[in-house]
Order: sequence, then C-alpha cells, then structure tokens
Amino acid sequence: MRIFFLLSFLILSLTSCKIKNHSNYTKLPIKYPNKVFDAQTGREIHKMTIDDITFSYQLTGNSDTVALTTYDEKFETIEGYKVGTKWKNISKVLRDSVYKHSGFGYYIELESGWNLGFCIGVTCTDNHPTNNSEVKSIRKRYFKINRNTKLNLVDPSSDNIIIQMPTKHQILSQYKSIVQEKIETFQKMISDLAIDAQNDAKGSAGDKHETALAMMHLEQEKLTQKLKEVLEQKAILDKIDAAQNHNVVALGSLVKANETYFFVSAALPKITIENKDIFALSPQSPLGLKLMGNKVGSEFQINTTTYKIQSVE
Repeated sequence: MRIFFLLSFLILSLTSCKIKNHSNYTKLPIKYPNKVFDAQTGREIHKMTIDDITFSYQLTGNSDTVALTTYDEKFETIEGYKVGTKWKNISKVLRDSVYKHSGFGYYIELESGWNLGFCIGVTCTDNHPTNNSEVKSIRKRYFKINRNTKLNLVDPSSDNIIIQMPTKHQILSQYKSIVQEKIETFQKMISDLAIDAQNDAKGSAGDKHETALAMMHLEQEKLTQKLKEVLEQKAILDKIDAAQNHNVVALGSLVKANETYFFVSAALPKITIENKDIFALSPQSPLGLKLMGNKVGSEFQINTTTYKIQSVE
C-alpha cells in the first residue's frame, strides 16, 4: 500500500525550489523509460533526475497537463521544507491548513504551490499527523506546457514556459477568507450600531432622537440581512471538499469552459490565482444551471455565446 501511495501522488515544477543553476534545465526533453501506470488515474508515470534529485511526473492524454512529485530528501522547497521534515517543525499556521485527500494522504499547501504529503497508516489517511509524523512526498500539479515534447521546469522567461493552473484547494481557501472577512465586518458594524443606539438613548430625547433611533434600527436590519446571506455562503463553502474530483459538474466543481474558469459554489466576487481569473457562481444561476450535470466536451448556449466544457475537477 505504501508503494501505491507513492505512485498515486500528482505533482509539478521546480520553479519554487532551492536548486542551483536553474538555466541548466531550460527546455529539458521528456524521456519515456519502462512504462509504469498510476493505479487510480491510469496515467503513465515517467521519471527524471535533475541535480541527482529524482522526480516522477504524469501527462494527460493530450500531453498538456503535467503532475510532478518527489520523495527525494535532497529536494527542498523555497520555504525550507523537505521530505523527512517533522510535523512539529512546520509552522502552526500551515499545520492548521492541512487537508485530507482520502486514500492519498494529508497535505499542506505552501505559498510556493508545493504540497507537503503525509502518509499515516495503511490507507495513508488512517490517522491525523502527529508531532513526529514526517513529510513523505512533495508534490505540485496542474501545469500547462506546450505540446512539443519539451518540458521546461524552471525558466519562466523561456519560450516553452510552464504556467501553473489554479487548484480547488487554493480557490476554496481564498473564497473562505473573503467570506469570513465579510462576516467579521458585518458583525462589527452591527455591534457598533447597537452601541451607538445605547449611547443615544442615554443622552437624547424628543422626536429627533426617535427618528435617529428608528433609522439606526433600520440600518441594523439591513446589515443583519446581509450577514445572514454571507453566513449562507459560508455554509455552502463548508460543504465543499476541495480534494474531491468530479466527472460531471456538481457543487464544488472547478470547470474550464471557453478558456474561462468557473467555481460552482456561491455568487462571489471574481478572484485571480496564478494569473488566472476565477468566477464563482451559484448552481442556481443561469450559467450554473447550464453547467450542472454536464461533462467534458458538453456544449451549451447562454444568450449568443456558445460554451464548451474543456475540463471538470
């Protein structure tokens, strides 16, 4: 099962690691050794060695998406983490952000985009990591490359550039932060209004006071309604499992259609991750209704625009 765990990780790119002479790896050719296939994805697993560090990687059928992983202790992320790093030596903020990918392991996503992987027990998710649990793998995934059998892992200025694709974990985390900030803002505004109303009641009287107090209550009701709406958005986001992949569009799906990314969740502002715009939409919205239940290759029309689904996660 440990071997299954090692073969089942998806990951990519050396753009954020401490390896010397980055220019040596520009336009590195992809080589195909003895074929090994991932037990769950069915994709062929390839291997390469750079600076005596071994990496395995996977390509999709059209060779335009790569996943890269390493189990080599010599590899170090720009944040200073490597295979063998103990749970207790990782910052508490990062430990609190750990997420579970059932059957694969527990992961911590770093700012650089690399994910620290922990395998606990037979299924790799038998138990939550403890102080002495060690990082077993480091992965990065969803990178776009040119279709010319060349894989540039490092140099972002070359013609054969790799562009990191946004992950659902990144997207969900950012939207949760946005919603939580709104909740705290509305709660503070409601609290401040209540305090103002109390202070007014102590030092004022007459018609003007009553009018001002009524206006405060009206404003408080509006804010309370807005707070209720945001809390409902939070409840929707809390239901979404970022580690779950979908074959058809459903709540929590990340959909790419017409080169645009849609996160099926709630009506929230556009965000930008890895230079990609993400549009969050409700399943009940006009576009959401058209997307729901569809899969890769499906086409539909909104007004005069025809959409074609390119990917669903």
